[in-house]
Amino acid sequence: MLTKLAVVVALFAACSQSGSAPSGGSAASAPRAGSDPCATVGDGVKAIWVRQAADATDRQSKQEALATGDKAVARLQRHCRDDHWSPEVIECVRSGGATCTNQMTPEQAQKLTGDKM
Repeated sequence: MLTKLAVVVALFAACSQSGSAPSGGSAASAPRAGSDPCATVGDGVKAIWVRQAADATDRQSKQEALATGDKAVARLQRHCRDDHWSPEVIECVRSGGATCTNQMTPEQAQKLTGDKM
């Protein structure tokens, strides 16, 4: 479990440095009409942590994975809203793009990459 968790943490750290989040590729990642466009920005990251929890062999690991997923999603949503991400950046993050910070303003990219979970 620890090895899988380390891989997922490393994956999320790399995404936070590049400004992207892996996407689960589901239709649930698409924005809903009339809804907050930032509400689904972390769906791909959440899916990773839900799968991690499902693979957990003990209750504590399962709870830790779900809590980490919730924190990661909240972080992405907070930055999306507070830093006023453009629709292009939001879609990039939802789709798991590796260069999403390149589409952000320098200030937006710094705020995201400087915010450690």
